[in-house]
Amino acid sequence: MGWASDASWGLVVSGGDGLTTYDTVERTLDGTTFEQLAPLPSPRRRHCMAIIDDTRLFVAGGYRFNEMDEALVYESGSGAWTEVSPMPTPRYNHVCGVVAGADDTTDIVISGGYDGRDFLSLVEIYNVEGDAWRTGSPLPQAINSLSIAGFGGSFLLVGGFDGEVELDTIYEYDVQSGDWVLREQRLATAKNRVNAMMVHPDAFPPC
Repeated sequence: MGWASDASWGLVVSGGDGLTTYDTVERTLDGTTFEQLAPLPSPRRRHCMAIIDDTRLFVAGGYRFNEMDEALVYESGSGAWTEVSPMPTPRYNHVCGVVAGADDTTDIVISGGYDGRDFLSLVEIYNVEGDAWRTGSPLPQAINSLSIAGFGGSFLLVGGFDGEVELDTIYEYDVQSGDWVLREQRLATAKNRVNAMMVHPDAFPPC
């Protein structure tokens, strides 16, 4: 399942997970009432989803019969999904993070995942306005089934699986250099296939 959230869109969820593929897309602003958006052009699971801005969503990759390279943009004005330039490397179990690109454009950074043969350290970056892909700095290690959380104009990659063990690592993407910074903090328990999000510290009692 792909999902993303912010104040304007609320929580948006799409597709399926596990062994189930869906084309459905829905969102909620209050956690109680869900609104159906236009379905994805084809069912998929284990893709990534990101919010570009107040009117656009992004979906890339996933799995249906085999690894997918399809990239899509949803426009709230038209209520429709549009296929854009495909991802160079078909993959699933990856994540996508939105950052500021050059000249006031928007980049979407696709990280990690699995291509059907290998767990990936490969990073590919999609420029929204240019409808073009480029290769980014690779992850320090291959990471499959990782989680992502927005952080200070960038994002963090949390946990995952490197092909042998679950990971407790947290990497921060440096927007200026395009490099990955291993944070000193680690997960208390190594894990993969979980979700991560930033919340106010007061949301949970002290440990």
